[in-house]
Amino acid sequence: SKLMFDFIATRDIEAGEEIFIDYGVEWENAWKEHTEQWEKPYGADTFIPASVMNSEKWDILLSDDPALLHHSYLCQLEPFSPE
Repeated sequence: SKLMFDFIATRDIEAGEEIFIDYGVEWENAWKEHTEQWEKPYGADTFIPASVMNSEKWDILLSDDPALLHHSYLCQLEPFSPE
């Protein structure tokens, strides 16, 4: 299934105007608690973001190398269209 949202404006929205979403106090408190308790996951020291791998045009290596076992190395495929 796909997640969908319907946004209903309570007033006219001008072209180029930003729309902000208020998640409420409960969400804000939960996020604050999460960030205060968060710890770096195991293996994060060797993590290389897909954006870095994409910008450096790494070749995809199918290997047993543990440094390549995180999922981001699959994200370096060229886009379908350069546009």
